[in-house]
Amino acid sequence: MHKIKKRVVIIEFEPKLRELLASLVDASTNYTTVNTYRECEEAIKHIKDDFPDIIAMNIEFPGMKGQEAISKIDRKS
Repeated sequence: MHKIKKRVVIIEFEPKLRELLASLVDASTNYTTVNTYRECEEAIKHIKDDFPDIIAMNIEFPGMKGQEAISKIDRKS
């Protein structure tokens, strides 16, 4: 039986960490990375199109902080 993977979006400022997190997610049999974003503002604009089940994000960003981004993403859902 084919199991549907949970869709994950990663929001992380550091490119190497963003890449590492995506690799770890994609190595799993239960999860898949559907998109990654460098900045919260970019994610807020496009995340609705990604249909994520899970959002993994750093909460300490330059500019908009993660808590503020979560609130804005929640309102757009």
